[in-house]
Amino acid sequence: MKHVNRTVAVAVVVGAWVVTGVGAGAKGPQIRESITVQGVLGGSSQEHHLTFSGPVALPGVALAPGTYIFSRPAGNVLRVTNARRQPYAMLSTVSASRTSRSNHYEVILGEPLTDGSPRRIEAWFAPGESNGQQLMYPKAGR
Repeated sequence: MKHVNRTVAVAVVVGAWVVTGVGAGAKGPQIRESITVQGVLGGSSQEHHLTFSGPVALPGVALAPGTYIFSRPAGNVLRVTNARRQPYAMLSTVSASRTSRSNHYEVILGEPLTDGSPRRIEAWFAPGESNGQQLMYPKAGR
């Protein structure tokens, strides 16, 4: 029987989303949204099971809260499926680097592409790696 060493890590989610109301001088309530991400190394070193507590977006698709498999079938390619391995996206990426390695998953979230849409995943890094994958989004106005 093959023993699989599984790593469980809580991701560091970078980027806070603060809604301050309409206009620069608005004094309305401030709402801070956070999304928790937990990750588990899958059956291979290139398969990562990430569970998101809130909705997130990838180029061309929004993901509801849940578990998704992020895998790297080739150097700058990211494949995302749900836990039942139904495909959601096959994306071209560019290499991203971080200054220091971490024993945790790191997911960098950006602003939503449009009002009311989920925050987008800008980049992600697996535990122990200093190089990750940056996702490419269409430029505004295109």
